Amino acid sequence: MNLTNEDFMHLHNTSMEWGEHWKEQAERFEPTVTDFEWRWAYWFDSYSALLLARQALEQQDIPSRSFWDMASREWMLLTDYESYESKGDEDDSDVYTIKEESKGDEDEEESICPDCRATMAQGAGKGKGRR
Repeated sequence: MNLTNEDFMHLHNTSMEWGEHWKEQAERFEPTVTDFEWRWAYWFDSYSALLLARQALEQQDIPSRSFWDMASREWMLLTDYESYESKGDEDDSDVYTIKEESKGDEDEEESICPDCRATMAQGAGKGKGRR
């Protein structure tokens, strides 16, 4: 199964930037979060949605880690992947993208939303080796 950026966007219900500002809430997660260097957190209503999202990232060698959020009673995924709806006008030169299934002989990543760039500059899988 090949999941697209748009598929990933529809799997989660909430996304937020992750970082040191989450330290005081680390114990709300099971297991307790100890790594605050990830860029993004995504919350999922169901375990099956979380599994699909993790699979989409794993297919592109994009590292992630999942937790149970006891406060929201949802699954949470930490990653450096930034979904399309999270992107603003900021520089995305080190942001992962999920490689879209190619059409024909083309091997490009295409944007699925008209407001996004037509072709992403950064390829997936150029990570920091975190799992």
